[in-house]
Amino acid sequence: MRCLLARFPFWVFFLLCGLGHISTRSGLGCAMSAFSDKEDEAVVKTMKDFGPIQDAYAFFEAHTTEEVIIRNELERLWRQDGALSLPLSILDFGTGAGDMLERFLTQLKIPKEQLSIGVVEPVEVAREVAEKRLVPHSHGRVASWAAIPAGSVAPFDRILSNHVFYYVPDVGKAVADLKHVMHEGSKLYVVMASDRNHLLVAWNDYFAMLGEPVPFHRSGELEAALGVNRLDYEVHTVHSELAFEDTLENRTLIARFLLGDDNFRKFKGDEATQYLGRYRDEASGQIIMQLEDHIFVAKRKQ
Repeated sequence: MRCLLARFPFWVFFLLCGLGHISTRSGLGCAMSAFSDKEDEAVVKTMKDFGPIQDAYAFFEAHTTEEVIIRNELERLWRQDGALSLPLSILDFGTGAGDMLERFLTQLKIPKEQLSIGVVEPVEVAREVAEKRLVPHSHGRVASWAAIPAGSVAPFDRILSNHVFYYVPDVGKAVADLKHVMHEGSKLYVVMASDRNHLLVAWNDYFAMLGEPVPFHRSGELEAALGVNRLDYEVHTVHSELAFEDTLENRTLIARFLLGDDNFRKFKGDEATQYLGRYRDEASGQIIMQLEDHIFVAKRKQ
């Protein structure tokens, strides 16, 4: 997208498993098969291939305020919760190439001597990029896995997962696996779009137009999984926006970003691009989509 591997956010690189190439949003290829015991056929059901639409993702990233607002709210929460008590160990679940985590750590200004970093990323080439990118922030090497080795990983103080859970094959199992690397004082921070997020609304509407179920998970499923796994949690909400000049080319980029090329091609004529007209702001001549995200903060029950 903007410089390919180096610029993708960390929910982008789950696209390789079984595809033979890297695809890249905030992660979609293996659909987090690192946490699945299911066969590839089951994994494909939640897979979205971003490889062919790197231009569309780059366009989205260049026209949204989402990441900055999420990083700022995460910093506020971490400082408020005492999450920056040192020394500190952090696990990034679905790190992709580690670029957003790198920006977040730069923002936090944690001394590297006080910080240990672990990453989970099923796509090997992305994981290697993340390791190299994050080493300057870590005391010692960056621990990295394609999946969390059961029973052999020390607990982490803080676990972060940004816009990843839509694509995991099994939300409950992913939460259970993360719980295994949490101690009593650990906190898990998971970012997912709310049902009012215009991108999620568009997903619903687009797949309804196609007569197909939406092949991605929702925040309600995460809430249920947190309860089943006996994790206490609270929810914080942040707002950002996606705004771009209203042209056919730009509408096409965002429609492709939302759908992936395979689903985009299922639409007849200009159906998919015409849909985005409902978000047109006449005063500015822009398409403006309001993005509402939930940040779930979870911990083990006392």
